[in-house]
Amino acid sequence: MLRFTVDMDSTHDIYLEPVGSPHRHYLSCALGWIELGMPNDALAELQNIPESLQNHPEVMMARWEIHAKLLQWEEALELARSIVQILPSDSESWIKQSFCLHELKRTQEAWDCLFSVHAEFQDSPTVAYNLACYACQLSQYETARFWLNHAKRVGDRRSVLDMAATDPDLFPMRDSLATL
Repeated sequence: MLRFTVDMDSTHDIYLEPVGSPHRHYLSCALGWIELGMPNDALAELQNIPESLQNHPEVMMARWEIHAKLLQWEEALELARSIVQILPSDSESWIKQSFCLHELKRTQEAWDCLFSVHAEFQDSPTVAYNLACYACQLSQYETARFWLNHAKRVGDRRSVLDMAATDPDLFPMRDSLATL
């Protein structure tokens, strides 16, 4: 177990091992409820996990998913920031943090946040795709095209193009997506 400081007032435990039995069962159930679109039931499952494991990254990620499903972006952002501190080398933590900022209509901050770590995650199609979305929303269309092309190079080209075709964040570029 490691200890880390999220802010000057609190210290939390980090667990490097997966959540074990019997608590794994509650976490698995919570993830199932999330997948079924039932975030309140997922939250009830997480409440069965002891306080000593509530700061485990897997539990925090599940809680983030719940807040995202409930469109509770401030709460999700707080969790995402904590997850970034725990797992700074995990692209998913940065993606979650920037996504919250974007949903809170703080798209420039979302861009700045994710762009600041893009070199570390240059092989992540999701990082590149999200940068394209944020650039597009900031009316930086050439930059958005660059990042969409990068996402196609490092990810599955067809998946990226299919997702882009229906993504509301890329709507301003919809007519030019066919030329990518």
